[in-house]
Amino acid sequence: MLHAIKLVVSYGPIRPKLESVSMAQWVIANMRIFYTLLNTDKLPSPQDMQYYLAYTVKVRELNTKFTWASVLQCDDEFRHVQAVYNCPWSYDSNHLHTVILEPLTSKLAPPRASPATTSVNLSAHGQVIRRNYNRVCFLRNVDCV
Repeated sequence: MLHAIKLVVSYGPIRPKLESVSMAQWVIANMRIFYTLLNTDKLPSPQDMQYYLAYTVKVRELNTKFTWASVLQCDDEFRHVQAVYNCPWSYDSNHLHTVILEPLTSKLAPPRASPATTSVNLSAHGQVIRRNYNRVCFLRNVDCV
């Protein structure tokens, strides 16, 4: 009787998909990056260290208002920009926040109206009726007409 042999080849640790990284995994990776930045003099001053730690707190605070997957994507993009352009850790990109971050919403609850929008008109089929066709519909989990 012949047995099949399975050969698995690996070239180092497997990187998990960004959206599957847990908060604990991110914290561990973040602290390893912090340690590497300290050892390579990429955080030369105490102020640079404070900025990096403040950035760490900011990521955690973003997680209270936005989906974790979008926070991770924003973090990944910011780290790329920081590495390529050497911008300080204190730099805040409104563009990244606006384009990438997705607000936390309950999929079962109806979308909340923003303070500027007092009511949302819905069609008989539950679709949002837009009165201003030149604006993009920013309501999530709803079809716009």
